[in-house]
Amino acid sequence: MKTLKPIARILLPENVRRFIGIYIPRISKNNTYILKKEYPIVELNNINEKFYIRKLELKDKEAIWVAYGKKENFDIQILPRLKNDAWVGLAVFNQDNNEIAYISWIIIKNTPFIKEFGINLKSNQFFLRHGFCVPKYRHQGLHTRMEQERINYCVKHGANEIFIQIGSKNKKGIESVTNNSYSFYQQNYIILITGLGIYRELLSFLKNPFKRII
Repeated sequence: MKTLKPIARILLPENVRRFIGIYIPRISKNNTYILKKEYPIVELNNINEKFYIRKLELKDKEAIWVAYGKKENFDIQILPRLKNDAWVGLAVFNQDNNEIAYISWIIIKNTPFIKEFGINLKSNQFFLRHGFCVPKYRHQGLHTRMEQERINYCVKHGANEIFIQIGSKNKKGIESVTNNSYSFYQQNYIILITGLGIYRELLSFLKNPFKRII
């Protein structure tokens, strides 16, 4: 694959390479961590006063689409979350222009996605997914604040055990969660096909590749 990349850069236009790239399956290892937390975080990371945080709603569809960079797989991967009561989206909004600066997600009920990883959420357990900061809003403390906000949402809604997944090669992410009292829970292989909105546990995918998992 590494040998083919320089050749592809010469022979194929960038838009063609990009189109092909999002349909190439990628396999990697992901670590799941668990945090046991009885009380909300009191001392929250300070952010600029122009930002405010609220729960996402279906009416925010356009703003979410823009925040994610108008991704091709938006309707497949992101939009269904707004219509599924197992998912809760929290976002940082810029009140100066109504833009979304940061998006994060929490899974509060069992879903086929979680079950593929052998996790069966109990009533006191939530699962954190996808924290994304819009590039121009990075380095303003939003990631730290939103990680705190997600934990507090979980605790305030009855979850004192919180799962999160981090790619095994994401050393910075692993350091962040372990420094914040998360403990290693398990490791799985995952398959990612961005253009098809596929992010699944590898063995489950191989058994049933056409199953739609949100």
